[in-house]
Amino acid sequence: MTLIVVEKHMKLQKSIALTCCVLLALSGNGLSGKAAETRSGNSRRTFADWCRDRASLTPEVKHTVDVLLKEAGTTECDAANQKVSSFTYLSLYNNQISDIKTLESLTNLTEIMLSGNPIPPKTCPLKPESICQWEPQTEP
Repeated sequence: MTLIVVEKHMKLQKSIALTCCVLLALSGNGLSGKAAETRSGNSRRTFADWCRDRASLTPEVKHTVDVLLKEAGTTECDAANQKVSSFTYLSLYNNQISDIKTLESLTNLTEIMLSGNPIPPKTCPLKPESICQWEPQTEP
């Protein structure tokens, strides 16, 4: 590695600080791009992220992840992510789901049936909120 100092009379403290920053960045021990994005709030979690983090989730969120894994027909996080991310319709009727924040990662959904679940209050994490159906639709 070559560190080129342009200014001859650069103060020692600035030089040391700059060198430390360069070494930290090159060593990969700093924040990864993904971690930096997550910390700054610029990134959305995928279903695979939720799935891989199951051990650290609240029981309510973990239950939702488990229900979605069952819907995907696999327990492998990346395969499940590919499957559930392609869903445009999802019926989670009567699954005892009480936390639906993981559904934000399912951006292709155009309709989701949530009736029969204890979700307080009935707010939809998806946009437009009309995607979430709280009561079964009746045929005219």
